Amino acid sequence: MALDYPELIDGLIMVAPSIAPELEPKEWFRAPLATPFLKWMLPRSIRASNDEIYKLKPQLEALLPHWKEIRTPVVVIQGGKDSLVHPDNAAFARRMLVNTTVEVVFVEGMDHFVPWSNPELIREAVLKMSNR
Repeated sequence: MALDYPELIDGLIMVAPSIAPELEPKEWFRAPLATPFLKWMLPRSIRASNDEIYKLKPQLEALLPHWKEIRTPVVVIQGGKDSLVHPDNAAFARRMLVNTTVEVVFVEGMDHFVPWSNPELIREAVLKMSNR
């Protein structure tokens, strides 16, 4: 949205974002589960999750040259104990978003499930962003 419709976006809040292609895990089982032969056997929720994750790395690679185009303020909320998204994604955001301000809220002991474990961080980021 920030790339395609920058005039509509006043700020970005990224919560435990998986945005760095080089940090995506190499999970051998994703490709076979994406084939029509095995895909039909998966529960709908697992199928949707696999489809999203299997296609993510190429999509992130396609975005690499465009990060510098984002000019809206960004807040990244990331936990140091996130086992689903590598914590270094926060540093990637800071490195790639060169034409805007980037605030990283890094909580060492926090996991991936920020909306449930630390909803106040999201609320504070939304309030701060809306006051700009």
